[in-house]
Amino acid sequence: MYRYMRKKPCPDFNEKVNAIETDVLGGSSSMGLFARYKRTYKKYWFVVIPVHIVTSIGWLSIFYLLSKSGVDIAALLQSLNFSEPVINKARDSKMGHAAIAFLCYELATPLRYVVTLGATTFSIKYFTKIGRIKSVPSHREIVRMFKQQKAERSVTKKNKNGKFGEKP
Repeated sequence: MYRYMRKKPCPDFNEKVNAIETDVLGGSSSMGLFARYKRTYKKYWFVVIPVHIVTSIGWLSIFYLLSKSGVDIAALLQSLNFSEPVINKARDSKMGHAAIAFLCYELATPLRYVVTLGATTFSIKYFTKIGRIKSVPSHREIVRMFKQQKAERSVTKKNKNGKFGEKP
């Protein structure tokens, strides 16, 4: 994780922020929420994982406190137009507060991913602004860097052989 962190401020911050927004939020609107989440996870896993853990703990805590404080979860689910089987699970069940909280947590999955993507975007922007983060290179960039290093090594080897004569 630390190999992706930098200490010096980033000189071209605005360009990088625009690239990050396009990358994380999805440059094309045809990409779905979960596809954007997966793409963000692949490139910025070192930010997404802690953000997802923190937001998940927050969601579970909120739903647990709602259930524990006496909020009628079944009526809330009904007002949000959830299906009858889901509402019946919350209404007729003898589940504890933790189980009700987990049920609500699972039902809020799309909203949870939106919040996670938003918080990840904010975190990446912040860490880029202070110069503490740089993204993992894409597969294409890694291949290009590898080919470039290979070419540089072969040039260095030829120059070395040229100076001291050919090897037998």
